[in-house]
Amino acid sequence: MKIISNFIFFLFLSCFFLIGCGVEYNFKKAEQLKDKGQYKKAIRKYEKIVKKYPNTELAATAQYTIGNIYFYKINKYSLAIEEYQRFISEYPNDKRCAKVQYKIGIIEFQNLRNYLQAISSFQKVIE
Repeated sequence: MKIISNFIFFLFLSCFFLIGCGVEYNFKKAEQLKDKGQYKKAIRKYEKIVKKYPNTELAATAQYTIGNIYFYKINKYSLAIEEYQRFISEYPNDKRCAKVQYKIGIIEFQNLRNYLQAISSFQKVIE
């Protein structure tokens, strides 16, 4: 009986470490792709992290980074706003939410010239 309980404990620990290592491994791979300028591949890898490990800190960072890639690297402003809004929706208690809302306002003001929407976004930052 002790052998079975030890085996179950070992199996549990193995699964725990594999899951933890999985998100970190995938995140490092996504970062490497981003650093090489392979932005579309990096976005797909980050999206997999968000989908597979949604309740982890790295998933929040992955979602945040997707928005940043669309905004800063490939200039797809509407997609950046969508991804930033998804970040705020999925991770409302994250300390980066105000910063993300501010970035949405900047995109709306400078890039999309949607001034009324930008004002609304900036007001949310103030709140």
